[in-house]
Amino acid sequence: MSDVEKQRLVDGDSIGMTSQVGFLNKLLPEGSLHAGVFNIASATLGAGALTLPYALRKSGLIFGTFWLAFGMLTTIYSIKLLIDVIEAVRYSPAWKGPRNLDSYEGLSLYLFGPKMEYFVEAQIIIFCYGTAIAYVVAVGDILDPVRKLHFMPDAFKDHYGRQLVMVLFWTALMLPLSFLKNVNSLRFSSLLGVCSILILVAATIYHCAVNRLTDWDYDCVTPQDEAGSGCADDVEYFVFDGTTALTIPLIMLAYTCQVNVFSIYQELKDATPKKMMKISWLGMGGICFVVYALMGVFGYLDFLGDTQGNILKNNRFDPSENVFIAIAFVAIALTVVVAFPLVVFPCRDSIFSIILQPKADDRRETEEQARINPDLYEVASASSSHVYMPGPGAAGGQPRIYKKPPNWMHYSVSFSISFSALVIALAIPNIQVVFQFLGGLCSSVLCFVLPAAFMKKMIALETAYYAEGGDPEGVQDDDEEYPNLWTEPMLPKSCISKVCIEGLYWGGILAGIGSTVVSAISL
Repeated sequence: MSDVEKQRLVDGDSIGMTSQVGFLNKLLPEGSLHAGVFNIASATLGAGALTLPYALRKSGLIFGTFWLAFGMLTTIYSIKLLIDVIEAVRYSPAWKGPRNLDSYEGLSLYLFGPKMEYFVEAQIIIFCYGTAIAYVVAVGDILDPVRKLHFMPDAFKDHYGRQLVMVLFWTALMLPLSFLKNVNSLRFSSLLGVCSILILVAATIYHCAVNRLTDWDYDCVTPQDEAGSGCADDVEYFVFDGTTALTIPLIMLAYTCQVNVFSIYQELKDATPKKMMKISWLGMGGICFVVYALMGVFGYLDFLGDTQGNILKNNRFDPSENVFIAIAFVAIALTVVVAFPLVVFPCRDSIFSIILQPKADDRRETEEQARINPDLYEVASASSSHVYMPGPGAAGGQPRIYKKPPNWMHYSVSFSISFSALVIALAIPNIQVVFQFLGGLCSSVLCFVLPAAFMKKMIALETAYYAEGGDPEGVQDDDEEYPNLWTEPMLPKSCISKVCIEGLYWGGILAGIGSTVVSAISL
């Protein structure tokens, strides 16, 4: 993951937004290689970085860094599979479905059927909803040092002060923003999110350097049930115990970006698989891995055995004394506030699309009505409206069209999503617990299992097509729009490719199940 609104800076509503968009369009021209690298990096960097020092604590400095590198490589490979599938949908004569599919739901529908489509959409909804919970938990961590300042009311400083501050902050800022019907004006959080993570990484490196090169005066915050570990422990390079598996879901979540690949690839000028892979290597290897490695390594070296599940907890005593740390706290706080409605939005949109979509027999009539009165209808796709997507992104294929809900339904569903996220966050005070389950339950499926499953199915279709001699009548009537159809099998069929695809598929399943079980046991 992660964190979370990852949209390209376009369609700003205010004058300030317009100037920001103009600046960014000059700096990162739309459809350019540099814009693609920024898009995929901003779709990846997020709140998941807060837990990476803890991930290295659980696996060791070298072993944890290895998992970060392995996560980066498997992410790039999964992106390659998705791009190959997109190309096959566009140009393989073996494909009998629409050739403009560019969403997880669309591919799932035409490759595996409607049940899989709903399963994939549910995965994306759960991921967004879980991220909303994590944001509320992060608010508690961010405001923890603030509520303990000497001029704060005593109610904020007692045992339930953290929960009280979270409720007040949610009521004043997060709830009202979750009622927004249009999130275009908040898309600047893409840049804000990236900047806040970079500031936090710089602050972490600075904090580690200052404290490790001078007399250590940090007040350790290790829970009593972990007595014996602390900031004076030796560096652990390899850790193999019952909790080492907790590293895997945290890293899977940190690299979650695959849902955005369709939109990023669609927006590229003169898009080719080779160009997209270059973007993937530069974005993942050149930016995300470097940022994550610096965050994880220096965060762990700073606090060693006392490293908390959220690195902000370790720095909670510093904002009033260290300006650099204070700036990082403010940047993360602003990102969380702005990003919260952007994870509520796709959940709400998908719920409406499911309960308000027309019956199958009425869909064509609904589509006609939507063309006549577009202001009365919505077009929904969980991944196309998904907050991480860098583009305005309409999903290809068959997006669901439904009539706009009445205001009372809009506000009641928005409140239910937001309020339930608050309630769960109050009960789960540790952000790494949320991310562990999200990584195990959702990231494993969306990032690794599904790309491999899509490719396996496409290879099977192409193999069967050419085994039957290639039926020219099977080519669709509208294929004149795609004059460069493949004349021979183009998808990978070598033994090594098959092993890698199967490894990604079964590895994702095992990692998801195993890490989820370990996370549940470790509660």
